[in-house]
Amino acid sequence: MKYLISLYFDDNTNKKILEYMKAVANATGNDYMLTNSVPPHITISSFELNKAEDSPEIRRLEQSMEAVLRNTCAGELQWVGCGAFMSSVLYLAPVLNEYLQTLMEKLYACVSDCPDAVISRYYRPYEWLAHTTIGKKMSAEELTKGFDAVQGSFYIIKGKVVRIGLAKANPYEEICEWILK
Repeated sequence: MKYLISLYFDDNTNKKILEYMKAVANATGNDYMLTNSVPPHITISSFELNKAEDSPEIRRLEQSMEAVLRNTCAGELQWVGCGAFMSSVLYLAPVLNEYLQTLMEKLYACVSDCPDAVISRYYRPYEWLAHTTIGKKMSAEELTKGFDAVQGSFYIIKGKVVRIGLAKANPYEEICEWILK
């Protein structure tokens, strides 16, 4: 079973990022992000467990995350550009600041402590590229149109991480969340 740990933002930041999701959908006709109600986020960990959701492994992970996140405050981020992955994903790129890197490393350590967790190679320290997806499952033509739409109106977004969630993927189901101070 696949799991995700994601960062979520304040309402004002969500509104700004949703504007880009809508611009991509309007320019390309690809509305995957909107029709699937994918909220603006940064996935900070992706891993698999061969056990059921209610396994002791997930409960131990929740407790480990709780210990790390208990004293974690909301953090400031800036998105300064856009980019693409594998010719099918369009994203906004945040600056990898100390807050984001430290949080990623702490949560990576939590997941690494789960003996049965297999962490995606794209979500390991110094292999992870922080991003906020604004277009997904795009053709090469859609990607070009979406990129043009975003580049034409892009401005730096300043925002805050205010919540962290642990979820099961495919289908998405939130397991727990932590509201940051």
